[in-house]
Amino acid sequence: MVLCFFVTVEAMFPRPRSNFFYVFVAILFLVLTSQAQRGARTKIVGLDELTARSTQIVRGTVTTAHVEPHPQFQNLNTVVVTFRVEKTLKGAGGQQIQFRQYIWDVRDLKDEAIYRRGERLVLMLGPVSQIGLRSPVGLGQGRFKIVKAATGEETAVNETGNSQMFNTASARKSAAAMGISSNAVRMVNENRGGPMRLEDFEKVVQGFVKNAPARSAQ
Repeated sequence: MVLCFFVTVEAMFPRPRSNFFYVFVAILFLVLTSQAQRGARTKIVGLDELTARSTQIVRGTVTTAHVEPHPQFQNLNTVVVTFRVEKTLKGAGGQQIQFRQYIWDVRDLKDEAIYRRGERLVLMLGPVSQIGLRSPVGLGQGRFKIVKAATGEETAVNETGNSQMFNTASARKSAAAMGISSNAVRMVNENRGGPMRLEDFEKVVQGFVKNAPARSAQ
């Protein structure tokens, strides 16, 4: 797909071509593919895979979130998020992290459209790209909002409503044996969506972390 795109654009513009031409084409490709993916759903993956693909998993609070162009590529809209860390479940620790995420959807161009100041989350972050971009693995699938249930207990739920988080027999067997509550065990065994008690969720994530290969944040 990438090769076909470059060949097509090259055919449209005669030589000579500067280095700027190829940079422009690369940016154009990224923008066009992002627009194509904006209307598509990201493939749902299980919690074990989200954990394995993450380079850093943290629980904490959004302190700032503002939209600005990428410093090198002004046509790329990004949101810069500052996040106060309460607990690190995987990867490098620290009291605060900051990352720049590409905005896929034009409806998210307002500040706090994706991340709201004061919002508590568990973020399952992927590696930093070569141009300094970073996002949760699976986009909204790797961003879990922490909300209080009617019982007063804190729960974690992602953009898909925790759908299909335990979609393999091995993941269900492993998660059910991690000392979680009986309600969580039923949720795991039935591969049922819905908010999961935060304590149980973190136990499962930490269990998967022990079984997942280490990945570099860079």
